[in-house]
Amino acid sequence: MKKITVFLFCGFLTFFLMGCDKNAFNDSGDLIINFESDVHVEANNKTYEFKIFHTPEGINTVTFSKPESIKGLAFSWESGKYKVLMKDLSGEFNIEPLTEDSFVSCIIKVLNSLNDKENLNRISDEEGEKTFKGKCENMDYEITVNRKGEIIRIILPDQKVTATFKYA
Repeated sequence: MKKITVFLFCGFLTFFLMGCDKNAFNDSGDLIINFESDVHVEANNKTYEFKIFHTPEGINTVTFSKPESIKGLAFSWESGKYKVLMKDLSGEFNIEPLTEDSFVSCIIKVLNSLNDKENLNRISDEEGEKTFKGKCENMDYEITVNRKGEIIRIILPDQKVTATFKYA
């Protein structure tokens, strides 16, 4: 009888402790990393706007709407292939066409790293927003999510980049 009681107590304790960690992101414990969003970026003392499509498998598309000089410029990442599109021109590459430290590449690296939630440490929980610190490819970042688990902000402090996400 004692063995059964101890076994049930251990099982209950394990179940209880596992349930505590699920609220790291939202009520269901999910960080939404399969999304489409409008993004406003402040980088290099300039403002950019683009639409981003991201999947957990690392499929990403970025299409710029501002500034006007690059409106319609699109970058696509999928299965080690990279595409660049602008009006009637397009190109496909086996290596990334952007520099490693470009703000677009850095945002994509952060999004791709979110499959590993163990890499995130919560630093604040205020008014329905949770902010986490993380690191990917020797780059520190902060990510803020809303109650639904949607990304609402990414900050790259070393690169002085702030990306704000808006969902339709």
